[in-house]
Amino acid sequence: MKHRLFIRLTICIAACFILQSVWADSIPEKSPKTLKGKASWYNAHGRFTANGERFHKDSLTCAHRTFPFGTRLKVKNIKNGREVIVRVTDRGPFGGKYSIDLSIAAARILGIVRLGFAEVEISEYKETIIPLKAKPVKIPELEFGTVNVGKDYSPEWKIDSIPPQKPL
Repeated sequence: MKHRLFIRLTICIAACFILQSVWADSIPEKSPKTLKGKASWYNAHGRFTANGERFHKDSLTCAHRTFPFGTRLKVKNIKNGREVIVRVTDRGPFGGKYSIDLSIAAARILGIVRLGFAEVEISEYKETIIPLKAKPVKIPELEFGTVNVGKDYSPEWKIDSIPPQKPL
């Protein structure tokens, strides 16, 4: 009786693992969120941000209420088509009419410093950024050959006119 129960339990667990693997393959990946809203810029140079880093006005960072720290966002100015990729390092804006606060460097790239705000499109940026990536180098092919060592470099006094005897 216990043996049959063990076999049934094993079959049920195996079926669960098979169904889970089938379901995991059929679930499509979430497409990146695209949000539209107003962006403003802020300057808190030298102060600590919500994630513990010091804010620097020339860094391409932003403050957002919901995206996790470290998430890279692509922010596009709808009016002029300029884009910038920023990293979430702070929380805010807490006013109801703005959806993202940009550093002044990011605002300069988007062209919103003078007006102070702009209508933007925000999406999560998934590509990997490799700073200072080296360019591929073309290496010449080398040919390796063998050299006859031993024949040319034996001293004359070692060359014997009597052929060597065969071992017994």
